[in-house]
Amino acid sequence: MGQKAPTLDGLIARSPDPEATALRYEQLQSDADLRDRTEALPPEGLADLIAVIGISGFLFQYLCSHGSFIDDFRYSPAQDIAREPVSDFTGLRHHKYRELLRLTRLDLSCTDEDLLRRTHGTDDPGRTGA
Repeated sequence: MGQKAPTLDGLIARSPDPEATALRYEQLQSDADLRDRTEALPPEGLADLIAVIGISGFLFQYLCSHGSFIDDFRYSPAQDIAREPVSDFTGLRHHKYRELLRLTRLDLSCTDEDLLRRTHGTDDPGRTGA
């Protein structure tokens, strides 16, 4: 049999600050739109969401303000997602924060070598991908 997915309580308990993570998750659940988006996540997406809100108060606040970004957790952080073209400073800021969110997820879910390969196309940090 396959491994059983961790429970929500187990995911929160594994975070660096379980108490803060639990409070942040409760805050997400108190907003109907954010709750619906969170409940629609696959198990691995929920695990990534809990990990991210457990380590970054900034990204947590950004997700609360821009709930549609929670939908990105439905996909692997290594998967390219179609984005709107950036046409102004607000769009640029959203793009940067979305990339920060994606890189944070990659950092939490893969080895350093995988992260280098996915972001630079190489295992050698001194070389750039061709």
